[in-house]
Amino acid sequence: MIEQAKPQLGKIFDDYDSLSNLFKIDKSQIGDIYVNLVPQAASTGLWDIMLPIKTKDDLYALNPDFKALAEYTKINKVGGVHAFTLDTKEGIAERRNFCPIYGIDEEAATVTSNGALTYYLFHNHILNKFDQEYSFLQGHSMGRSSNIITKLINKNNPRVMVGGQA
Repeated sequence: MIEQAKPQLGKIFDDYDSLSNLFKIDKSQIGDIYVNLVPQAASTGLWDIMLPIKTKDDLYALNPDFKALAEYTKINKVGGVHAFTLDTKEGIAERRNFCPIYGIDEEAATVTSNGALTYYLFHNHILNKFDQEYSFLQGHSMGRSSNIITKLINKNNPRVMVGGQA
C-alpha cells in the first residue's frame, strides 16, 4: 500500500443539470438513497469530482459525452470524475472513473481517485474506522475488474493508504 498526499475537499458541484447532461442521466439519479451525498471535488494528490450515483444500475448506465466532459473538467480544474454508488453487495462502493481530458475515457483502476473517495466518505460519515481495510470495486462495467483497498490512518491528521489488484 502507498500513502497518498494530504487529503483535501474542494468545491461542491451543485449544478445537477450540467452533470446530468454530461453523463446522459436524469438528475434525480445523482446522490444517494440513504445519505445526503453531493458531488464534490476531492484530492489525495490529484483533484477529481466525486459523483454519487443512487443505484448500481444507474452507475452502469452512465454514458458520458467525453468531449464535453473533457471541457467541463478543464474549466473546473479537475482531472476527471469519479462516479460511485454505495448500492453494492461487495465492498464499500462500486466506481467508474472518467478522465477524458488526459485521453482516458474510462479507467479500470485509479489509485488517487479511490484515496480521495475514501476521504470524501470519511468526511461524510460513511467510513469512520482507522487502520481498517476498505474494499472498492472498479472496472466491472468495462470487463476489467479491479479491487482497490484503502485504509484511513492517523486519526489526529487523517491520511489515506491505497493498494489492491487490477
